Amino acid sequence: LFSNTSRVRFAGAAFEVHRGWIGNAEVRPEGVKEPLARFVSRWMGNGRIEPPAGEALQLVQTGLFWNRAHELRTSDELLLVRFESHDHFLTHDVQIVPEDPARRRVDLLPLLALAAAIVFAPKRHSS
Repeated sequence: LFSNTSRVRFAGAAFEVHRGWIGNAEVRPEGVKEPLARFVSRWMGNGRIEPPAGEALQLVQTGLFWNRAHELRTSDELLLVRFESHDHFLTHDVQIVPEDPARRRVDLLPLLALAAAIVFAPKRHSS
């Protein structure tokens, strides 16, 4: 009742992001029940992404209002991906900028799907 599902597609891969009413979310391959990673929400879209193996990542908001930005970082503050959102008078632009360390990750696509669905989802009470 108080959740939504976003579908994120890449060339050759499709994911579903299931987001609960308090902002927590899970990413799954389309049609699969077992999640690949989880997002534990904190405040203002910030939170922790927990992949099934390896260290947890931080999703941190770095911009406000018309030029919102989020960064996906390791626990050592290494920047992996920057998500930018720019509101203009009649348009809305988004940009995903992966850094070199992110490009080497085998779990990059589900992480991008999860973070993008959280950052670029329609504004809700939990965002």
